[in-house]
Amino acid sequence: DTIDEAEESSSFVDVDWRIHAALGPHTGWVKDVAFDGLNDRLYSIGCNCIEAWGIDESTARWHHLKKRAIESSQEGATLSSDLLCLTMAANASNLGGSTYSETILLSAGVDGRI
Repeated sequence: DTIDEAEESSSFVDVDWRIHAALGPHTGWVKDVAFDGLNDRLYSIGCNCIEAWGIDESTARWHHLKKRAIESSQEGATLSSDLLCLTMAANASNLGGSTYSETILLSAGVDGRI
């Protein structure tokens, strides 16, 4: 099955981890996904964009949150289609007795740039 482009939500896998749906807004191949466990966000990269997904706890279905477009550099050194992978980096620090945690989404391209 694939998701209707207008629907933009799904539970992507079944209980046996078989894929049964596609990510709606992408217009080409999805090259990578990354999960932010701190904020319960899923990110997917494909074509020239990074899509953000959140889980609706009442329905246990993923829904589309935001599209982040990646532009090619003016010098032509970076093409938007050159983005290949995603990862999450965690940062935790103690400020004034309070623990502060954040996650940072990183993407990397074929030229080694992050």
